[in-house]
Amino acid sequence: MVTDRANAAGFNGVVAEMVAINPALAINNVDVINQWYNRPDYMAIMSNCANTQIGVWSANSLDRSVVVAVYGQPS
Repeated sequence: MVTDRANAAGFNGVVAEMVAINPALAINNVDVINQWYNRPDYMAIMSNCANTQIGVWSANSLDRSVVVAVYGQPS
């Protein structure tokens, strides 16, 4: 699904996505690191040196905050 969205946006290559969700109005760096650092699958994405492109964005609402990071390996 992430690959389909990346291809639709014009990115050709391997992609990986990481998501952090906090059930509050805001999310801080400690919340994000705690959710990403302790997951072996996310740690593998972050430590893969072949991922040379990254995009990060967030969205906040009254009941939750979401941070998404997309890593890419151009073809």
